[in-house]
Amino acid sequence: MKTTGYIFGIAAMLLLVLAASCSNSDVISDIADDAPHTATMKLIGGVRGFDDSRADADGWSDGDVIYLNFNTEGGFVEGKATYIKATDAWIVTYNGTLIEGVATQCQAYYFDAIESANGNEVSFNCSTAVYADYNASYFYKDGAIAITALLMPQTARFRFKGTPGTEFRVYGFNRYDDYSSKALTQSTDWVRTKISSDGYSPYIYGFLSTESSTLVVFNGDYSFSRTINDREFAQGRTGKFTLPTEDSFTGWEKGYQNKIVVVNGISFNMIYIEAGTFIMGATEEQTGASANESPAHQVTLSKDFYIGETEVTQALWYAVMGQKPISGGSAWSSTYGLGDNYPAYYISWNDCQEFITKLNQLTGLTFRLPTEAEWEYAARGGHKATLQTQYSGSNTIDDVAWYYSNSSSSTHEVAGKVANALGLYDMSGNVWEWCNDWYGSYSSGAQTDPTGPSSGSDRVLRGGSWYGSAAICRVAYRYNLSVTNRISYYGMRLALTVE
Repeated sequence: MKTTGYIFGIAAMLLLVLAASCSNSDVISDIADDAPHTATMKLIGGVRGFDDSRADADGWSDGDVIYLNFNTEGGFVEGKATYIKATDAWIVTYNGTLIEGVATQCQAYYFDAIESANGNEVSFNCSTAVYADYNASYFYKDGAIAITALLMPQTARFRFKGTPGTEFRVYGFNRYDDYSSKALTQSTDWVRTKISSDGYSPYIYGFLSTESSTLVVFNGDYSFSRTINDREFAQGRTGKFTLPTEDSFTGWEKGYQNKIVVVNGISFNMIYIEAGTFIMGATEEQTGASANESPAHQVTLSKDFYIGETEVTQALWYAVMGQKPISGGSAWSSTYGLGDNYPAYYISWNDCQEFITKLNQLTGLTFRLPTEAEWEYAARGGHKATLQTQYSGSNTIDDVAWYYSNSSSSTHEVAGKVANALGLYDMSGNVWEWCNDWYGSYSSGAQTDPTGPSSGSDRVLRGGSWYGSAAICRVAYRYNLSVTNRISYYGMRLALTVE
């Protein structure tokens, strides 16, 4: 785009033409501030970046939308401009009073391939391109607006080449999730995608929050990682990776194999967790931590281990035990969630031990409950954690957890929310998960492979549940109960020592 497009005088001259073409119904000077306003808009500029097809009017499609934040005397006012192909014009709706007759700052956003939109709230998917101009300007006069904006990509984009139909997951970069309340929100969640029939995955859009990061790909039973830098993920840059496989992973570091176990026809996945050191307890991001989460202290787990990808499901429980657990005459039902892929509940700590004993007899393996330290390390993302978050995998609880505000008072099928950095689901919310430890207070000293007190009256539960508040679903939150306690939101997750 030519720099002369930003000269305010051009915007003013265009407005004279616009104003002359507006009917009386377009003039909004006398409408109340809180009423919906409508104005005709001329766009000076366009989208530049991955696809320059919208560089001029011929490239816009009927119904395309640009979201606007107008700077006014009362603060920023949201606007929504919709393109009308038949008239080659934009119609803007907004609530508020614009500054008239003076070129004034505004922000402009355009989103390609969105998930959904409701008013000025827009949800993205991993293939949503985000374009913005934070230093755009508007000139308003007599019910008409000229917007001067050069909308540039806010992310890089990349895709993978591989065998058509291959499904895989990617982690290690930031991406934008949605636009609402005049701002973009972002996350570091996993992206699930697949190789299309043309041999490429759809484009994935993202950016790095630091100068380098570790890109992690889960393909089949293996993880693959490589270091990427901000030059590879520069705004507007397009890149391509060859999807690493078990037999071909040049440029990638191959991780360990996860373990798929089959019991009486029911399979479940155990995720390999590399040993590491972390800070356990009330770390800085754990807003509103309870007293029993302190003091935060260093913990080293010296041995690799496996942990269940999901909570133990009803299908797996029944395959091992042959019957449903019962509490006070109540069993699994549609009231609290019923189905093969729902988590097993009404489970006490003692019930967990009985289940594990029978499972080990059936498989010849040595399953157990995770220690409290193993549980928190895994919930925080283990050695793959690039960002410490309040909940397991996100600071936005609705992304990763079923809890009181979104559960409709019931469990939900496992793996229905986003996984954390290790590919673990529902470590925040859904059902509480028993740990092996007796409950006790933390000490401030560094520990290696802690297993809790040698005795006690209560065992530890972690992760919160569909019945709990957001605060209870934090990765540092601790709960304790008698080993015989059964409730409709107590469940379990398996652990397995690496031989």
